[in-house]
Amino acid sequence: MSSPSETTLSRREYLTTATSVCCVMGVAGCSGSTGSNLEITDRRYTYDQGAGYGTEYLTVENSGDTTNVRAYVDLVSTEGENEGEVLETYDRTGIIEGGGSGEIAVEMAHYLSGYERSVGVEPTDRPHATFEVVSEGVPVRADGSESGSVESSIASYEWSAHQDERPGYGESLNWGISGGETVEFEWQNSEELLIDLVLKVTDEEGRTDEYNSWAGGPE
Repeated sequence: MSSPSETTLSRREYLTTATSVCCVMGVAGCSGSTGSNLEITDRRYTYDQGAGYGTEYLTVENSGDTTNVRAYVDLVSTEGENEGEVLETYDRTGIIEGGGSGEIAVEMAHYLSGYERSVGVEPTDRPHATFEVVSEGVPVRADGSESGSVESSIASYEWSAHQDERPGYGESLNWGISGGETVEFEWQNSEELLIDLVLKVTDEEGRTDEYNSWAGGPE
């Protein structure tokens, strides 16, 4: 990908609050605004130029109570008539223990030029979806028991298999996967060597979050 200005981009609305934390690319750390208990103390960025995506790793300290956290990255235009405008926003949730710290990884599109990355964190009432692929091959097994919410509890787990694509995930493979906190399923298409396994969780208040990760199939 060459630059955001040369690519059709989806413009996403995003929420900022008085407790949000923000900085731009090139600044090593950020401090919270007045009243904020969250602080970005470190950040690092890795990317795969050939695949066209990157990952921003944010270390977040929480001096308050345990809370669900939303970390986000805005891709801000640095050229042309869109200079200074947020072109894309990517985010990821996490749960940061009170008095502790944790790392949240936000995956996003990577372009050669034409933008800078602005990052931030804020409390959120969204649940946190996550899982670990514990067994690849036949069958595939994944464990989503670390998903959760400080504000509520998880009411449902929805699993699906998608074509491999970054950032995010590709089209559904319609494999009809079902499971709860954990899932086990058979590989249904030998032409798919790698898939994106997706978990969508819904809490008791109807709020949702998604997480996707690679899962390998039969050799």
